[in-house]
Amino acid sequence: MWRGGGAGRRGGRRWDHSAESRARLAERVSVGDREVTLFELLLQIFEDRGLRVDLR
Repeated sequence: MWRGGGAGRRGGRRWDHSAESRARLAERVSVGDREVTLFELLLQIFEDRGLRVDLR
């Protein structure tokens, strides 16, 4: 599923089969004053920590 540097490295990762993951993580959750899917929340967490994700 993941390709790229080790867990401790900053930078980018490639998320293979991300469309399947997006479909499976479609449940909506409240985050502050908005609603997002679990998939979107994960991407936001990665971005907030400086990890760039290349969706494949």
